[in-house]
Amino acid sequence: MGTTLYRGGTVYSDADAFATAVLVSDGVIAWLGDEAGADVQSRQSDVRQVDLGGAFLAPAFVDAVGGSGAGPDALARLGVVESWDEGGRQPYARVVRTDAELRALDPGTLACLDPTELVDVDLAALAATGLPLALGFATTADGGPWRRVQHALAGGLSARAGFVAHTRGAWRASARPDGHALGRLHIGAPATFAVWDAEELVTQAADARRSSWSLDSRAGVPPLPRLAPVDDAGWEPPSCLLAVRDGVVMHRA
Repeated sequence: MGTTLYRGGTVYSDADAFATAVLVSDGVIAWLGDEAGADVQSRQSDVRQVDLGGAFLAPAFVDAVGGSGAGPDALARLGVVESWDEGGRQPYARVVRTDAELRALDPGTLACLDPTELVDVDLAALAATGLPLALGFATTADGGPWRRVQHALAGGLSARAGFVAHTRGAWRASARPDGHALGRLHIGAPATFAVWDAEELVTQAADARRSSWSLDSRAGVPPLPRLAPVDDAGWEPPSCLLAVRDGVVMHRA
């Protein structure tokens, strides 16, 4: 696989709120940091450099529902690197399609759902009870994963909580024994991420009065692309420029 340095962007990582670059070596994140550190890493003789051009690099999405019928190539173009069917999910993960099914879940069950099809459900209230959530595509992948995060925001979750449910939460639903440890970018983690053309990055809560429309990382909350209200017909989700799984490029725009 070799070594590739992705630099010059904004990296979503709770391990380094100021990261702008990621070094990938043999499918694993070997380093992440700022541009000064990237200059040092670039001096290695075998490093291939990729200029992100200010793009947003974040953990790749995972489809925890698996009902869209979309193939791996189509999903990769949406920044989605895995999709779970029944055999790929943990026994404690259940696909739910209605409010009644959600409320009937046993304690400790991980709810796999598509928030675009549960538009009247208060996801924040359910999450407050301790119900873990994982997002995915029920019948179609139209609009992609950012549309699901947008609807999760409309359902009362913060943008960050919706994003985590579609990344780390979805990995936890998988039958992979290491699924609980995936969906974050840090040294030693699999190099599984997507790069987006997001124009505006913010920290955004469901309550607009608590949203911070800035890129101030001193708050310790990594920013995400701005999500418009679900009734904003003019809003378009970010486009995926690059999707990488375990260091292997699955999609390049």
